[in-house]
Amino acid sequence: MGTILRDLLCFIPELTLGGLILIFLGGAVFLKKETQGSVLFGKVMFGVLGMVGILVLLQNLEPLYIFNRLFISDTYTIFVKVLVLSITICIYSFSFSSLKSEKVIGVELYVFILMALLGMFMVIGSNDFLSFYLGMELQNIAFYVLVSFKKDSLKNNEAAIKYFILGVVASGIFLFGASLLYGAVGSLNFQDIGNVLGASTLESSSGIPYALFGAGVGLLFIMVSFLFKVSIVPFHMWAPDVYEGSPLPIVAFLAFAPKVVILSVILRLWALLFSETTVFVASSVLKVFPPMIMGASLLSIIVGTFGAFGQSNIKRFLAYTGISHMGFVVLGISLGNYSGMHAALVYLLSYIIMGIGFFASLGALRYPPGFSRIGIVKDLSDLKGLSKTHPGMSFSLAILMISFAGLPPLIGFFSKLYLLLSLIETGFVGIAILGGLSSVVAAVYYLRIVKDLYFEDAEVSLEVVTPLSFFIPLFLSLGGTVFFCIYAEPVLLYVSILMKMLLGR
Repeated sequence: MGTILRDLLCFIPELTLGGLILIFLGGAVFLKKETQGSVLFGKVMFGVLGMVGILVLLQNLEPLYIFNRLFISDTYTIFVKVLVLSITICIYSFSFSSLKSEKVIGVELYVFILMALLGMFMVIGSNDFLSFYLGMELQNIAFYVLVSFKKDSLKNNEAAIKYFILGVVASGIFLFGASLLYGAVGSLNFQDIGNVLGASTLESSSGIPYALFGAGVGLLFIMVSFLFKVSIVPFHMWAPDVYEGSPLPIVAFLAFAPKVVILSVILRLWALLFSETTVFVASSVLKVFPPMIMGASLLSIIVGTFGAFGQSNIKRFLAYTGISHMGFVVLGISLGNYSGMHAALVYLLSYIIMGIGFFASLGALRYPPGFSRIGIVKDLSDLKGLSKTHPGMSFSLAILMISFAGLPPLIGFFSKLYLLLSLIETGFVGIAILGGLSSVVAAVYYLRIVKDLYFEDAEVSLEVVTPLSFFIPLFLSLGGTVFFCIYAEPVLLYVSILMKMLLGR
């Protein structure tokens, strides 16, 4: 009885989210549509997310396995949950008026945001591929619906169908890999998999342990499904179309939260199976994984960098730049050592900080009444001459673009430099040079946006909406972008503690 009670207490945030989903569904039945989309109801959602955040922070920091080791609760899972919840709150804060203007606000929206959050929490805390899959599918169902929320848009419907079909294929690939892994190892628990692979002595005629070979093939399929979720080449083709067809706030949610979740699981598994502290990797069939993932990440950097050049649509531009940034993160993880994984997490944090500010800025820019287009700005060319009408917003965008370009002394420079130095330290000088050259190429189109803001004539006089909900995330983003170089030490120290915990140092 005591163990069950302890497990339930550790699972309080997830249980709370489940209960809130049921309450909001009740609201969909009994409340009028006008009430569902009201500002008051939107503020209730803020309170709900804040309450869940408090419950997460009250969790025990000591590592605890719960529900027969299906889930784990420790400092790392709490950090990732707080990060995902912070992303959700920031994006929701500037999304409410945007989604309301596009007439997609209703209780259903809140339900699926909470459902996605519940699924992501389950994935973050998973310690078994079974619990991982349950959380992932709950998250996927929510995102399938969120992507398709604009039912009257043909482009949105096309994007939703593509995302659904490819997502189902990725889930099938994961299940096939998990079944092979279970057949080889006899368990789907992360620790059991590591223990069996590390102690495997049953040799085949070719000298490769049967368990390692079967597990290697299974893990390959599982890794493919992971790479699809974070849009790593060659599993990236869904991203530009899905981004283009979805409402901008949903794109912002899709660009950060689910990728952080999957990357957090990849980090945990990589530390367990492929890191420098895992002695059996060097002499097993699993040794092909690090170079394979490194190659895919390099392709992502190159494809994302050059793919962004020909884009005029802002959402497609964001999709390709996101592919490039995810390539850098996965490149650091693939090193499998402390410096690489530490640099990868720092880079991911910097990308989130800069990206949320960029999305908040774009969400505040609207076409004027009577213009041929309506709603949120859609093309990069529409940003031309913005400094002449809205110098404050233009300055914010310029700071973020300069940071994305990797120029000092902003956060984008330090995070990328840190990652490239970890590559050099590990002996991958050529790859570091290639990454540096890609960053130089990427700087061209980021700085081209700055040029358009200040040195081109405006093609359209954009309006800026001024709710405080837009500017709080923007100011937080700008603060993190500019002042990271001054207050970097506490962040780096905390990330260092997390990485040492994962690597068992």
